[in-house]
Amino acid sequence: MAKDLYILTIALLGVLPYEEAILELGTILATITYAEVVSHTVTKQRTAKLGRIELACENTADYSNVTWKITLEDKVKELKLPASLTLDFAGLDIRGGKLIKVEAKTTSGTANVWADITGKEII
Repeated sequence: MAKDLYILTIALLGVLPYEEAILELGTILATITYAEVVSHTVTKQRTAKLGRIELACENTADYSNVTWKITLEDKVKELKLPASLTLDFAGLDIRGGKLIKVEAKTTSGTANVWADITGKEII
């Protein structure tokens, strides 16, 4: 099974000297088993303020076959979507050392999917 995983990680200095922006972007060719699209592990000794998670498929027809799995700290939620979705978390606190992760799988062979995670870490 071949999968393409392209993750671009960008860390930018926030507006204030004690904040560091989070912008994680990822895209994969999803298959029948869950694969990571994008993730961010909060730096130890910091707290993250989660902004948004965006989920999208390249082809509209793929939405009915794709299942998304979102992990926030130790909580996991599976979603089926009819279209792209932006989840706004309005600064939800994520503890240091904890994981924010988006995974996807499809029942239709393959599907091009992408996701991003935005927010900030408090230094």
